[in-house]
Amino acid sequence: TDGYGNVGFPNNTCLNDNCPDIYNPDQTDSDLDGIGDSCDTCTDTDNDGYGNVGFPNNTCLNDNCPDIYNPDQTDSDLDGIGDSCDTCTDTDNDGYGDIGFPNNTCLNDNCPDIYNPDQSDSNNDGIGDACCCDGIRGNINGDPLDKIDISDLITMVELMFNNNFIDPIFCASENDVDGSGELDIADLVYMVAYMFQGGPPPVNCP
Repeated sequence: TDGYGNVGFPNNTCLNDNCPDIYNPDQTDSDLDGIGDSCDTCTDTDNDGYGNVGFPNNTCLNDNCPDIYNPDQTDSDLDGIGDSCDTCTDTDNDGYGDIGFPNNTCLNDNCPDIYNPDQSDSNNDGIGDACCCDGIRGNINGDPLDKIDISDLITMVELMFNNNFIDPIFCASENDVDGSGELDIADLVYMVAYMFQGGPPPVNCP
């Protein structure tokens, strides 16, 4: 009774009904699959096997990129928006995007695996202080062999008391030798105890 005829009746001169068992005079078929939205169990406009959000008859899974074909449905930052259409794939959720995702319009994260919304980069090497730490903490002056010696202690003292970055490759995370997340006098005490009193070594990064 919606003005469209049931398929299979040879005498019909009316147009075929794309939902013969459901009244749908508008015959809307958003994904152009020949099945009207009123009875389509998967309205899928990009034809990737996942349905557009907002169609109550869908029994298929929702598409995390309804306008872009993405059958793998990859969502690296788990924000519900597929990588294929996400304008900021940001796995650590700090507001800066992971490098290598071509759809990103947000700024690149200088530490993509560690939350660092301030993007602090003390030595301007493009690697955020939050992730420049390597090996065990305490190699404050950036020795390539990860060696901890008196120069590291001097660098720590200069930074903590004179606000003096005396080494161009200083990494702030290395200064947090006890791994507490705070750069304070406890780190200096920890470092002195390790170097001169047989105390425990600095903890591993990050």
